[in-house]
Amino acid sequence: MINKLLKINKKELVPSSFNIIGMREIDEREYKDFLKKNDFVVVDNIKVPLIKEYKITKFEPDNFKLETTTVWSFPERGNY
Repeated sequence: MINKLLKINKKELVPSSFNIIGMREIDEREYKDFLKKNDFVVVDNIKVPLIKEYKITKFEPDNFKLETTTVWSFPERGNY
């Protein structure tokens, strides 16, 4: 079962070497609650910061030009 624990913000909470019997999906509420309580996780003695909020500043590169043509041509399509 659980052998060792990872350190999360100085709290021993998450197993670092364990046998996973199963996993469960977490919802957005659980994820946000975890982020409120933790600034980082430690995986294999590496501290990994958690990103609290993404700030999207642009949705495409500066020199992006949307393609308006395609190289695909289907002059004869099968009836499948």
